[in-house]
Amino acid sequence: MNIHVGLEFLITGQDGERRADAWQMRSEFFDLRPEDGDALREFLDKWGHWYEPGEKPSQQWHKEKSGGRSPWSGLEEHRTGTLGFIRALAGDPPPPDPPESEIWKEQDRLKRALLDPVEEWLTGSRLAFEARPEYPHFYIGARSISKALRATVTLDLLARVKHRLCARKDCRKPFKVESKHSRRFCSQYCGHLESVRRGRREKKRAKRRQK
Repeated sequence: MNIHVGLEFLITGQDGERRADAWQMRSEFFDLRPEDGDALREFLDKWGHWYEPGEKPSQQWHKEKSGGRSPWSGLEEHRTGTLGFIRALAGDPPPPDPPESEIWKEQDRLKRALLDPVEEWLTGSRLAFEARPEYPHFYIGARSISKALRATVTLDLLARVKHRLCARKDCRKPFKVESKHSRRFCSQYCGHLESVRRGRREKKRAKRRQK
């Protein structure tokens, strides 16, 4: 028996809350590269806060100080300036975003969860389902990036959605397996780029043989 569970991802903005596509958000998150801090800041500005209002994050980095400043202070100062209106709207403001290093660790963990044995993720999942009279009757409510990301992984695993890593070595983004066809790349762009690279390598080898 299949029971459909929905995911309601809400982003708080100047005009109030609006629904957003959590799977689209996850796709954009997986596109980010750890060396690109500017892209991460743009992502956070677009999709909201990392934590839920009232959520208590890990205290691991709270104990680390550098010159009296917390290790996430630069990122959070940027977020306070661009998304300060969220704190004014929320009665219970969210905690500061974690350091970039922690966000990249979570990105890697989420990617691996889609490929590892299902029980490794589900045994540690702590997401709560809510009920409502309208369809889907069971759903997960998320008002933060981290909760929405975890929910997409949990729901994909419960639905037995299969994923595969992109064969492009400098991408390695998980993508949904939608057919029995042995698709190797997450997008046409990655497939085309690898085709171009392969052509260049073959030309170089041909030139070396001619010498």
